[in-house]
Amino acid sequence: MTEKAVEIIITVEIEKKVISQRIKAKAWQLDKEIVEGMERLRKEIIAKALEELDEQIREQKAKEWKNLGREKHRIITAVGEIEIKRRVYRDERGKRRKPLDEIMELGRYQRETNNVRMMGAWLATQNTYREAAEELSYLVKRRITHSKIQRMVWEIGNQIADKEEREMKQWDGAEENEQKTQSRILYGESDGVMISLQREKRRKAEERVGILYTGKKAIGVGRKRLENKVCMTRIVKNSAEWKEIIQKTADKHYDLEKVRYLITGGDGNSWVKRSFDYLWVEKQKHILDRYHLYRASKAALGLNAETIQLVRQLREKGYGAVVEELNEARKKAGGRRKKKIAKYIRYLEDNQDVLKDVKLPGEENIVSLGAIEGNVDKLVARRMKGRGRSWRRRGARAMITLCRYKPQLRELAMKFIYTQVEKSSLKRTKAIPYSSWLDCTLPIFSSAAQSKPWVKELRRNLSNRSALSMEYL
Repeated sequence: MTEKAVEIIITVEIEKKVISQRIKAKAWQLDKEIVEGMERLRKEIIAKALEELDEQIREQKAKEWKNLGREKHRIITAVGEIEIKRRVYRDERGKRRKPLDEIMELGRYQRETNNVRMMGAWLATQNTYREAAEELSYLVKRRITHSKIQRMVWEIGNQIADKEEREMKQWDGAEENEQKTQSRILYGESDGVMISLQREKRRKAEERVGILYTGKKAIGVGRKRLENKVCMTRIVKNSAEWKEIIQKTADKHYDLEKVRYLITGGDGNSWVKRSFDYLWVEKQKHILDRYHLYRASKAALGLNAETIQLVRQLREKGYGAVVEELNEARKKAGGRRKKKIAKYIRYLEDNQDVLKDVKLPGEENIVSLGAIEGNVDKLVARRMKGRGRSWRRRGARAMITLCRYKPQLRELAMKFIYTQVEKSSLKRTKAIPYSSWLDCTLPIFSSAAQSKPWVKELRRNLSNRSALSMEYL
């Protein structure tokens, strides 16, 4: 049989200039040759489009500047590396200008487009710098080093962080209340996580994480999503700065005049309890996070039915209902267990006013918090802790900012890769192959006992189709 091939011709018009690409794909590598041909065409389209933009700049904007000629420039785009020639000018002040680089917002010595930089930043929020460099190199068909990924993260992350800090300092609460979320109840949780530093005065730094939301919505069996959630992550100098961040963030996103109840939660740390002090709400209540309560109880008393019952009494009646039982357990215990129980009792004493469950007027269920641990894990711990990771302060500041913007980075940079598939409106019923069990084999037929007489007899009986009847089904 002769080898078959198909010829494809693609023609593209850019400002009345025609680009044509001819692809001759053989049957056995059809997809490979079509993909390679499309990549060459996309590179040519981008190069020609940029040169056309440069021509428009010359005709409209740069007439008064002195034209110094053209310079070659290599740019790494989302479809690979391209080479273009763009004009260089000298303006009225005698400064060399490259208008095409300026409208593309390329920095000095920058060879990657901003879309590629966002791709690198998003990949770095999922993996280490070296792994992100390998993945980005595969996507753009050009070697990208891990140090370049680091520069992308530092520049993009710190630019976003600087902008947020400027907006926070300039915020005066002047935004219209109609544009803010209105809710009768506002929930807030706060926690911190320690990360390792390198080449800094201190070996450790605490990253603080806070969330605000108006409630929970069921999205599946045992799964809920926070409604109108706002996240905050920052390495702060002191607790006063953290309180101010929470206060301004809450005032920016929520209509605090309509909030009647503020329910906050945390692990019992003193700064966590005071994180929401700057939020003035008529009625406030702080609750000890149930995750930390159960964890402390299990560490001191073990995981058993008595511990679960004790925690239930703490939540329903408070510390006074179990204090005698705990003191008796401490007296009977010895060694390390006695110290653990004593530490547990001190923990409950420090938080005895925030142990009981809270039920708000007009609500059927008790107040349920406990979302901060998952957010700490997703926003900080999963990326910034473990496997010997350590950070410079500026790098940590950039990374925690980017981790909050992962959905936006993915949407802007990776949209052409991750396309949403529309679900079919037709309901499909799963076909059950009732006779599939007849085609199965037994492990005994491939084991060391396959040569034994009784195994051979069993194989012969099963192979005899007349011995099996569908009447038994």
